[in-house]
Amino acid sequence: TFFNQASWANFIFEGVSENQIQALKVQLPKIFEQKPSPYNADIIIRTLIATGRFQNVAAYQQDQTFFIVGYPIQQIYDVKFTGNSRIRDSELQELINLSPGKVFEQKAAIEAGGRIKDLYGEFGYFNTHIEVSFTNAGANQVNIIYSIKEGPPCLIQTLNLESENEQLIQQLEGQLKKYKNRNFTQELVKELEQKARNYFKGKQYLRSRLDQIKAEFNEERTRVDLFYKISSPYRYELVVKGPERLSEFQVRREVGFSEFEVSSLDPAVEVEQKVKQLYLRKGYAHVNVTIETKNKGDRFYKQIWLKVDEGPRVKIQSFDVAGRISQPAEYYSDFIINNSSELIENGYYNRKDLDLGYENLITHLKNQGFLRAKIHSARVEFSKDKASAKIQLVMDEGPLTQVRRIRITGNKDFSSLQLVNVISLNTNAPLRLPLLEKSISELKEFYLKQGYLEMQLLNENENLITYNDSGTEANIIFRIY
Repeated sequence: TFFNQASWANFIFEGVSENQIQALKVQLPKIFEQKPSPYNADIIIRTLIATGRFQNVAAYQQDQTFFIVGYPIQQIYDVKFTGNSRIRDSELQELINLSPGKVFEQKAAIEAGGRIKDLYGEFGYFNTHIEVSFTNAGANQVNIIYSIKEGPPCLIQTLNLESENEQLIQQLEGQLKKYKNRNFTQELVKELEQKARNYFKGKQYLRSRLDQIKAEFNEERTRVDLFYKISSPYRYELVVKGPERLSEFQVRREVGFSEFEVSSLDPAVEVEQKVKQLYLRKGYAHVNVTIETKNKGDRFYKQIWLKVDEGPRVKIQSFDVAGRISQPAEYYSDFIINNSSELIENGYYNRKDLDLGYENLITHLKNQGFLRAKIHSARVEFSKDKASAKIQLVMDEGPLTQVRRIRITGNKDFSSLQLVNVISLNTNAPLRLPLLEKSISELKEFYLKQGYLEMQLLNENENLITYNDSGTEANIIFRIY
């Protein structure tokens, strides 16, 4: 729908208001004094588009007359919903994201109607009909009206469970019967399946899972029959034999049937792994855990028989460190003991915790400038009664790397001497990695405070340090951009 035609000097305008034509006359006086031409028409089109009030402007010629056709941008005046009772206006408004004052696009408004229909489907209304209409609300303004016929919801008519375990079917049907004749929604299905998971956990069906096979609808899609299959319908019971130093309660708590996650791992294997790790964490390095699974009553009720031969709790008798080192051996063994775990600190053995201590020692030495530090071997010798352990560690601390030279390139507004004085690193001092990281931050912070917001360290992640062949000297180059 265009405005009435208005003409000026052999230009006829459609869809352009009189005020906009007068503005063109002021902005382009020479255009209207000249003979109309495609070139002049193009200038007028670009000028109108630049006002931001037109989604498109076109031109065509008849004889000596040029027609300029404007397609003004329309705005949304109001958005209305009718016929909705299940979903509030505010929820629909948030969903479609169309509001008064926004640019009107018919395609977007129609697509929003599709999203409304999808939302009703999530609530179990599969027969909802959405009609989108538009009315004129004045100059370049449009009302959008969504007429909604919700229709009847789809109700869950039956829940059909399939399993070899008939007793479990009966028990679970009793738990899920409250979901019949309720709206078939995504949220309800999630709630139903979570209810089943909670029941399985509570009754120790450790690997049982409820999987939907299919959903069958009636012709009107107002009723649905849900079909589920129960996989691994086995109930488990734990029988514990043998713990003496740890209580049965500690063992059962560690096993934690209620915390088992559904997986393909045999529950008996998981029980064995958890109990063994419990004892190892307590310092029982020689623990032996055996598992046997038996049927109790019927094949769907299984007992996991757990037998524990604890063995002695292993004390660390001695900790010897040898190799190329610069400190007394006790310096390294004490560091490992104090930076492994509480168990090691209390004098008990655990290989995994010691491995962590070795790793922390190497990291500490590298931070101090021993960049080539490494563990050659770690040996453990147990006593005859297996109650104590001697640890023998052979390591190479390597040379202490010194900072030989610090260079700064790419700096124009500040001298290298000025920048070197900003950082914490010094020449003829050990290369300590924490100081290197601190120096990088100090350089960046210095430039930032001076207003250089785009300063970069080009080689921050590579080629920042070069070493001599023996690793005893390091040159550091900061390449600044």
